[in-house]
Amino acid sequence: MGSDLLTKKEAAALCGASVRTVERWMACGCFAVVRFSSRHIRIRREDVEAFIRSHLLLPREARS
Repeated sequence: MGSDLLTKKEAAALCGASVRTVERWMACGCFAVVRFSSRHIRIRREDVEAFIRSHLLLPREARS
């Protein structure tokens, strides 16, 4: 189960974005977070991958 949960830094690397951008996405509800404490937050890999598929990848027609 541990590998299914990502830190903000790992999620940012997976998305090709900055940690600050991931924090913004978390704040607007793009990712559900798992809180172990106020300082230890994780994001489910499944949620990040779904976000990438629906928001970051271009439709097949737009790819060159």
